[in-house]
Amino acid sequence: MFARGQAPADLVSLASCPPAELSRTLLGYISRTRTRLLSTDSCQQHHRSLALMTHALFIEYSGLAWWQHNVWRPDIDRRIPRDGSWLRTQDMLGFTRFRLPWLREAVKLYGHKALTRRTLSWNTILGRTSALHAKFEEFLVRNDLGGDGPVLLADPDDVVDLGVAFGDYLAERGISAIQQAQAKTAVEGLYRFLYDERKAVARALADPRFAELDAAYTRWFPQGRSDRHRAHRSSHVDMLITDQAMTEIYRRAELLGMPTDQTLQFVINGQPRAVPGLNAPQVMRAWLLQAETGCRASEILAAPYDCATLLTDGQREALAIDADQADGELVAFFDHRRIKVDNDNNPGRKPITQFALNIIDEQHRFVRDCLAPDVDPEYLFLRTWAKTCDQMPMSYGTYNNVLRALAKTVPLLDENRREVGLGKTHRLRHTKATRLLEAGVPLPVVQRYLGHSSPEMSMHYFHATEQELLKHLARLTLVGATGASLGITALDVFDVGQISGRTARILPNGVCMLPPARSCDRGNACLTCTKFGTNSLWLDDLRRQRTETATLIETRKTMFRERTGLPMPATNVWLQERAKELAALDAIIARLDNEPGNDYVAGAGATVLLPIAQIRHPGSDT
Repeated sequence: MFARGQAPADLVSLASCPPAELSRTLLGYISRTRTRLLSTDSCQQHHRSLALMTHALFIEYSGLAWWQHNVWRPDIDRRIPRDGSWLRTQDMLGFTRFRLPWLREAVKLYGHKALTRRTLSWNTILGRTSALHAKFEEFLVRNDLGGDGPVLLADPDDVVDLGVAFGDYLAERGISAIQQAQAKTAVEGLYRFLYDERKAVARALADPRFAELDAAYTRWFPQGRSDRHRAHRSSHVDMLITDQAMTEIYRRAELLGMPTDQTLQFVINGQPRAVPGLNAPQVMRAWLLQAETGCRASEILAAPYDCATLLTDGQREALAIDADQADGELVAFFDHRRIKVDNDNNPGRKPITQFALNIIDEQHRFVRDCLAPDVDPEYLFLRTWAKTCDQMPMSYGTYNNVLRALAKTVPLLDENRREVGLGKTHRLRHTKATRLLEAGVPLPVVQRYLGHSSPEMSMHYFHATEQELLKHLARLTLVGATGASLGITALDVFDVGQISGRTARILPNGVCMLPPARSCDRGNACLTCTKFGTNSLWLDDLRRQRTETATLIETRKTMFRERTGLPMPATNVWLQERAKELAALDAIIARLDNEPGNDYVAGAGATVLLPIAQIRHPGSDT
C-alpha cells in the first residue's frame, strides 16, 4: 500500500496514525485490489494484526514507562515483570475502559508496584483490576462519587458506611459471595497502598489530591470476622468430592478422550443412553493429572513440556521404593510453574506416581504427533487452532468449556443428590488436600505440597466427612483388661483428669480410671487391673509390650534353667503373673483389631491425638 502511494497524504509515521483509521485505510485498499470483499473473520484478523503492530510501535517510540500505558502486553513489552502466572498467550491488561482518570492512573501504579515488588501475581492483578473497574468504579459513578478525586467523602468517619453501601450494591447485583469478597479486598488493597505511600503516589501521578487521603480509607468495612472469611467457608461446603462421585467422574472422563464416532452407555434420568465421545484427549489428560496432583488448573495448563523428573537411585533407595513398583509408588517429580507469588512453601515441584507419569508420557506422544519433528515443544498441553496445535498453551476457557459441556451432556449427582460440577476443577485440589490430611500426612507437609503460605489456608482445604468423624470416635472407645468394651470414652477420662488437674492417670499404654481420691498399690500390674482402659491409639504400644513381655518370659525361663537345672514350672508366682499379662494383652489386641476405624494412620509425631494440655488452676503454682 505504501509502495504504491496508497497511504494517506498527511501520514508521516505509522505511530502517529490512530489504529482505527489505519485499519480502515488498509482494509479499504485490500478490498479495492481484490475481486471480492473480505469476510468478517478476515477483517477482524487484519484489524488485530494491525492493532498489535501499532501498539508495539507506540510502546517503542512513546518514551513512557511501561506502567503508564493504558494497555499492558507482556508479550510485546519486555519491560513488564513476568512471573509464573503469566503465560505466553494473548493475555493483556487494559485500562482504557476506566471513566475516572484518577482511578485509572492509581490502579496502574498499584499494579506496577505490586508486580515490581512481587507482592501480587499477574493473575491477581488481572482480577483486581477487573473488580475495580466493573464493580467499584460503577458503584462510584452511579452514586456521583469520585468526580473530585480519591477523597470520596467530606467526613472520613463515613468511609465504613460507604463500604457497607458498596457491599449492599454488590449483593443487589446478584454477585456471588466469593466475588463480593474479592471486590472488597481489591478496594481495601488499593486504598491501603494509596494511603501508605500517599506522598510518593502524589508525586508519581502529579496529583496532590492523593496526599490528602486519611487513614480512615484503609478500613472500608466493619471490624470482626471478615466477609472474605465467611464467603470462603460457605463456598467450600460442597468442595469435597466423595469417593463414589470420583469413581463416576473417572468413568465420564473416558468420554473426553473418545472420538465422536464412539459411544459409552450411561443412565440419564432413569433412561439408558449412548453418549458419543467429545474428542478432547488433551482435556482428559489435563483433568486426570490435576486430580492426581492436586494442582491448580492454571498450573496444569502452564506446565512445561519437560515437566517430569525421574527419582534418582539415591532418592528411590531413601524412600525404599522397589524397582518393580506399583502404580501407587512415587517415581518422579512434577515440575510446574509457580502460579501464585513465590514463597518458601511454593517450590513448584510435587512427587507423582507411576499413574501420573503415564499420563505425561501419553501427552508427550500426542504433542510430538501434532508438531513438526524439528520443533521443540514449550508446553505440555497445547492450544488448538483451526484443528491444529501451536506453541501456545491450552487456555483455561477451552479447558473449562469442554468440562462444562461434559457435565451438561452427562449430569452427575453425589450421594446427597447435589450436582457435581465437573467444571469446578478447584474441587479436585480440595479433595486431594482432604485425602492427604485424612491419611495422617503432617500439616506442614500438606502446606508445602499445596504451595500455601500459611497452615491456616491449608486447613481451609480440609473437609471432615461424617464417615471420618465416626471412624475417629470409634477409635476412642476404651477396652478393659479382659478385652471387653467399658462403655466410656478416653475423652471422658481426659476431661476428668483435666478438671482435677491430674495427669498421673495417663499411662504409657492406656489410661487409669481409678478415682482421684484413691491410691494405687498394684505397681506396674495395670494390664490385669479392672481400672485399666485403652484403645487403638495405643495399639502399637500394646503390640510392642506383648513382644517384649514374651521375650522377657523366655529369657527368665532360660536363666531359671541355667541356675537350677530344671524348667520353670507353670505354678511359678512370677510366671503366673506374666501369663496373666500376656492373656490380657492378647484379649485387648484381638478386640482392638476387630474395632472399626483401625485402618487410620496417624501422622508423624501424632501418636496421641487427645487434648492433654494441663489446665492451670487459680492459686496453683504449676
